[in-house]
Amino acid sequence: MKAHLRSILLTTAAILLPAVAFSQQYPSVGFFTNTQLFFNPAYAGSGEGIRATGLYRAQWTGVAGAPQTQIVAFDGPLGRGIGLGATVSRDKFFSYSQVDIMPSVSYRVNVGPETYVQAGLRAGVSIVNFGNDVFQWQADDPLKNNESRNGVVPRIGAGLFLKAPKYFVGLSAPDLVNIDSKKIFYDNSTGKKTIKTNYFLTAGARLDVSEYITFVPNVLVRAYANRPLYASVNAGFEFNQTVLFGVGYIYSNGFAAYTMIGFTPKIKAGYRFEYSPSDNNIGKYTTNEIVISYGIQ
Repeated sequence: MKAHLRSILLTTAAILLPAVAFSQQYPSVGFFTNTQLFFNPAYAGSGEGIRATGLYRAQWTGVAGAPQTQIVAFDGPLGRGIGLGATVSRDKFFSYSQVDIMPSVSYRVNVGPETYVQAGLRAGVSIVNFGNDVFQWQADDPLKNNESRNGVVPRIGAGLFLKAPKYFVGLSAPDLVNIDSKKIFYDNSTGKKTIKTNYFLTAGARLDVSEYITFVPNVLVRAYANRPLYASVNAGFEFNQTVLFGVGYIYSNGFAAYTMIGFTPKIKAGYRFEYSPSDNNIGKYTTNEIVISYGIQ
């Protein structure tokens, strides 16, 4: 059985690894409300104090070499409407790995008694490593013909973040500018770069059902050129501001269940399980995600 899964993964990697390199889509994250700085630099300093979050996500559970994502983020208000933050993330799929180091800065403009808009910028680098070949490349594969498949890619991103007492809305392009001087993400057959920009829309709300129950819906939409639209829609109920249970739908064929527990008003931990019944190269698969956060999100 393990040998069969390994064979499936090798086939899938041979198909998808060039696509990963060419597309540079941002990874999917279920607990995106806890890691918004990863997607949107305008989120920096939007809370009441210092915040820190750690996230681990493992897809295709039980299959060696399957995609993994780790994110560490922290931010806080500096004063005079300025917020600062940074994220360090690592993506790994088979032999491919990428580490992003992204500092962010934001500026706040009040538009109501407790409502404000923040504009943010980020500038950092992606450290890319395609690793050792564990399958044979096709002779005419444009990725194989690149002189270098490892290197550093500077990136610049921007975003807007609207926050009110009961809801938030974010718009961002975290990789608006990509400086690929080594042509790591480059198709020699067409003479064109293969990096495109990721665009994100996030929104969420906290609606009181009763004194002890709060309805917490949220949504993330990602748009990327030449790739299907990705959307994660979630709805949960929080009890006594301590325990949250929720379910989600991942467009176009995935489902999720998740929980979040508040050990203190500022320290929370969550677990999310995703299931895709789709028939594809790896068949049905599951995803596990864990998050730990400090601060008021």
